[in-house]
Amino acid sequence: MPARLPGGHDPEGAFATERSIEPDNYAAGTVNGQAINLNAKRGAIFNFQVGTVDAGGTVDGKLQASPDGSTGWADISGKTITQITASDGDGELLAFRAGEGGETDLYIRAVLTVAVNNVDASVGVITY
Repeated sequence: MPARLPGGHDPEGAFATERSIEPDNYAAGTVNGQAINLNAKRGAIFNFQVGTVDAGGTVDGKLQASPDGSTGWADISGKTITQITASDGDGELLAFRAGEGGETDLYIRAVLTVAVNNVDASVGVITY
């Protein structure tokens, strides 16, 4: 039997959508996403969406944390996607709960690393 929401719970008010990396065609290099503020949030789900990857190209993705959303960005252990190679429409989710792994920073961002050739990609975020 599926879990039920408690009475009076407002699921629409519990979630917010944001974009860390705007949809675009990215050349080889690193793309740093916008900082997502988790202050007063329980966590976030990052949706890595990758469209066409040109022949020989690869895409790697990860999450980073910062204490202030502009400096001190550091990789979050274990928060990487499986490398995506020449494909069409692959995607992967990375979930992060506030305080996970002892992480105390309030700002999280997605990072894409594109190698060899261009790729169509974006990273959307649902905070809760």
